[in-house]
Amino acid sequence: LERGEGALLYDADGREYLDALSGGVFAVLAGYGREEIARAMYEQARRLKARASDPLTQWKSSPVDAAAPGHWDDYSRARDEMLRGTHDRAAPWVIVRADDKKVARLNVIRDLARRIEWPDKAKNLPEPDERVVFEYRPGRANRLAK
Repeated sequence: LERGEGALLYDADGREYLDALSGGVFAVLAGYGREEIARAMYEQARRLKARASDPLTQWKSSPVDAAAPGHWDDYSRARDEMLRGTHDRAAPWVIVRADDKKVARLNVIRDLARRIEWPDKAKNLPEPDERVVFEYRPGRANRLAK
């Protein structure tokens, strides 16, 4: 191997490889993960690579992008701690799975429409998909990851 950039490695001929040991990808490749997580990680690596070479978006790249996958568990623990510490019945956290932006946005609109009252509100509004939008419940953080 000639060089590495984040989770990407390059050989002397310029061929690109995803580093299977960075950011927990090895567990996914070895069969301990789920296919959709592997797809998401490959997609993220592709987007980060494209961002770094696009003059319109390369300003968004930083050394944190390369280091972040290795801290996934730390970030997840910090998120869970923040949710536990700030969740309240009067001001609940609502989790949105945004893998598909269009589906996520439509379900957020459905959720908000059900929560907000207005004159002449229709009684038969579509329900949000509870796999996409759901209220945080302490002790059920495993629902946050697919």
